[in-house]
Amino acid sequence: MITVKASKTTKYLYVEVDGHAGFANVGQDIVCAAASMLYQAFLKVTDDAGLIASEWDDNVSAVRVIRCEESESWYEMMMAGFELLEDEYSEFVHVQGRNENG
Repeated sequence: MITVKASKTTKYLYVEVDGHAGFANVGQDIVCAAASMLYQAFLKVTDDAGLIASEWDDNVSAVRVIRCEESESWYEMMMAGFELLEDEYSEFVHVQGRNENG
C-alpha cells in the first residue's frame, strides 16, 4: 500500500510518500505509476521554483516545501490527485493529513 502523509504549517508544506501499491507487478502497476507522477511533478515544479526547503530519504520519500501561493496551488493539485486515487483504489492508497498546523 502507498501511504501519503501531508501537513501544512504557516511556513511549510510537508509531503511523505511511502510504500508500493501492490495493484500489479512492479513495472506494470498503474496505481503506483499514477502516485509517482503526482509526487514527481510536485517535486519538479517546486524545485524549479527554488521552493524546496529540504528532502530526506530513509527508504521513504519526503519533502518540506516553502509555503507560498504557487506551492500551495501545486500542493492542492497533487493532494486532489492522491485523494482521487484513494477514492478509486482504497485498498492500495491511503492519504493521511492535510490540515493546517499553525
